Amino acid sequence: MVRYNGEYCHFLSVLSNSYAFGISAALLEQGPLTKKELYEELGFHPNTIQKQLKNLMECGYVLPQSTKPIKYGVNKRIMLPLIKLMNFHIRRHGSRIRG
Repeated sequence: MVRYNGEYCHFLSVLSNSYAFGISAALLEQGPLTKKELYEELGFHPNTIQKQLKNLMECGYVLPQSTKPIKYGVNKRIMLPLIKLMNFHIRRHGSRIRG
C-alpha cells in the first residue's frame, strides 16, 4: 500500500510545472544547454530558469553535464521511462487537456 508522502508529491509536482517541463523538454530535444542558452531558446525569465533547474536537479531529473560554462542535461535514466509512461497513458486514455 502506498501512503501519502510529501516527497512523492514534490517529485511529481516538479514536472507538472509548465516551466520545468519546458526546460526538461528543451534539454531532451537539444541536449545539454547552459542557462543562457535555455533563456535564449525558451524566453523564460532567468530567475525562473534558475529556480526550475534547482527543482529539477533536486529530483534528479536534470544533472550538470559540464563545467565552465555549466551545461545542464536530462537524466535519461529517469526521464525517458517517464516520457514513455506519459505517452502510453495519453495514447490509452486520450488527451484530456483542460484549458
